Amino acid sequence: MQSACSRWFAMQYSHWCIYSMTQTPRLSSAKLLHCSDRHALFLRVLPRLSARWASAPARALSNQSGFSLMEMMVALSLIGLLLAIATPSWNGFLNARNLGSAQDEAFQLMRQAQAEAIRRRVIWQASFREVNGIPQGTIHAADSLPLEGSWRSLNAQVRIAADTTLDSDLGVYRVQFDHNGRVNGQLGKLTFVGTTNPTTKRCVIISTLLGVFRKDENRRCE
Repeated sequence: MQSACSRWFAMQYSHWCIYSMTQTPRLSSAKLLHCSDRHALFLRVLPRLSARWASAPARALSNQSGFSLMEMMVALSLIGLLLAIATPSWNGFLNARNLGSAQDEAFQLMRQAQAEAIRRRVIWQASFREVNGIPQGTIHAADSLPLEGSWRSLNAQVRIAADTTLDSDLGVYRVQFDHNGRVNGQLGKLTFVGTTNPTTKRCVIISTLLGVFRKDENRRCE
């Protein structure tokens, strides 16, 4: 590549010299000699210039060095430290969100059962159970069994806690409301715990016989 570049530049310079002589017929012998000397000097210097131009990209590439092993180890250590700090917080956030979702679903089912009891003027019931570890809920008339297709999952990442105190029968927890929207039967609470952190709780508490219920969490669910 270097010799090809040298020959090309030498050819261009020779053409220039010939062109100069043809355009200036009175060119003196001294000037012709000067042109020849410059041509010879050009041929001696050009290979060095060509070699320098050809090696420039290689030098540029060699200067673009990557990360050293020590830098990579420090970076990986920092990433591992950040993950160790962030993972528990992220898991706690997900656990709280899943519990809150199940709690909201149960609360809304109780409100719907209360509203249906007032509207229909009959006792209406909100029922809750677990199927394959997944809590489910539905509403229906208290004097009839719920349709199997009416059950809906609350959240697959939570469980109904063992300290739930709602009235139960055959694994089904229930709360009933009469035509005035009042609780028909005993008071109690429905408590949920997370699958990853069973110490975190969310609950719906039936507070009074007047049909007042509220949402709460953790120690206030005990």
